Amino acid sequence: MKKFYSLFLVFITFTVFTSVAEDPDYSTIDGICASYNWMTYGSDGDEVYIPVTLKKGTAENEIVISGVFGKYELKATFDPSTANVIIPNQRVGFDPDKMQFLSFVHLDYDDNVDSEPVELENCFDGDFAYYEYYGVVAESMDSEYLMSEGFIEYGSFAFLFRTGELPVTQWEEAGIATLFDGGFFTPLPRFGIGFKTPVEVALERSTETEGLYRLVHPWSSYFGKEIDSYLEFDISDPECVIIPTQSTGVIDEELGLASVQNFVGMYIANGFGVDDAMAAITPGTEGKHICTYDDKNKVVIMPVNAAFTTFAKDADGYYNVGSNYGAADSYIVMPGGTAVGGIDNVLNDGTTVTRYYNLQGMPIENPVPGQLVIRRAGSITSKVVF
Repeated sequence: MKKFYSLFLVFITFTVFTSVAEDPDYSTIDGICASYNWMTYGSDGDEVYIPVTLKKGTAENEIVISGVFGKYELKATFDPSTANVIIPNQRVGFDPDKMQFLSFVHLDYDDNVDSEPVELENCFDGDFAYYEYYGVVAESMDSEYLMSEGFIEYGSFAFLFRTGELPVTQWEEAGIATLFDGGFFTPLPRFGIGFKTPVEVALERSTETEGLYRLVHPWSSYFGKEIDSYLEFDISDPECVIIPTQSTGVIDEELGLASVQNFVGMYIANGFGVDDAMAAITPGTEGKHICTYDDKNKVVIMPVNAAFTTFAKDADGYYNVGSNYGAADSYIVMPGGTAVGGIDNVLNDGTTVTRYYNLQGMPIENPVPGQLVIRRAGSITSKVVF
């Protein structure tokens, strides 16, 4: 019996200490990162509750806030001296239809943009309070706020109620893929040559959506610097791979912001469905507009005008970069898929001879490495660097 009571006492003591140890320290960045409800008063005065998450970013004291404005994330800073969260004015997205950026801003009581950041006050009980105006407004390509068009979305007063621990991460490692980028970045359309050098890129899969993958920072090596972006693609339907419209993180001074998508993904981003995209394709030309997944060779095939980059700077500088700018077909070879030398076999399935021509259309028997040539495999023609 004495032994039983001793074990019981040890169990109670362990439970108490474990409970104490698991209590978050709300004065630290680790302690405040959790799931919340963002309660705000909308434009009609009604209370609105939005599930959001606070996560640690990659930089020191950086916090990423997800969920406030749909798919767009807000970048914030943790202030160790006050334990408050500070959200500066920042761009959160781009509206390709209106040719405008979407910007999260701090507003004064006259609905003017205030340069001061939003500061969420740490209540040291797991919650945060804020009592002024914030919103998402339209911003022109030359960085002018378009206040006359009104606010896209705004609120006054916000209170963040802690609701629990962060959800399980959305992505998990899925190995190393190889990207043959012939069309997304040329790197810039004025140069008229597409990349074709294979690049090994980390691959992640969604933990929630079957068939949804993304390449991690796929263009960093092309530009010689770390570019925080992803290339997301959905192969759940091998006959119609979807590449949703997404920012690349690249802004060219002359041509503007670069976003990538495929034909179907562009339609979905504009509020249409896959069937609408299919109906817009001229019968018999589906192979030019649809990306597919070859499950046998584990290769995503992206015809040059099916998956492309859009450079957007202003209403007069809106470029869809396809074959008209010298781009070529692109491929993603999944882990365990066809090696570099097998891309031609994927193109023609081993039944059609691949032929090469110079830019004047003359046949070339033995192209040399680095030579810009026209490659024809069956009915598929593309401009590539051999």
